[in-house]
Amino acid sequence: RKQKHFQCTKEIMETAEIKLKVHTPEHFNAGVKELLPHMSVLDAILAYCENNDLEYETVKQLISTDLRRMLRKEAESLNFIPKSSRLPI
Repeated sequence: RKQKHFQCTKEIMETAEIKLKVHTPEHFNAGVKELLPHMSVLDAILAYCENNDLEYETVKQLISTDLRRMLRKEAESLNFIPKSSRLPI
């Protein structure tokens, strides 16, 4: 019986086309930046996640420092987070 189950699983794996898309930080950030002229930073990140079937919680480590800075600036301007103190220059 186990042999039959293994055979069935093997046939399914051979006939099924499995696509695994790996998202690197560079690929993720480039994709988000392509959307920026059309929407806000937060909306661009969320739209990219939806279009590429990514969980929102998993992209934290993919966001670059530049994109984080843009996101923080946007969140501060919308009063989502307190404004960070800046030295007068």
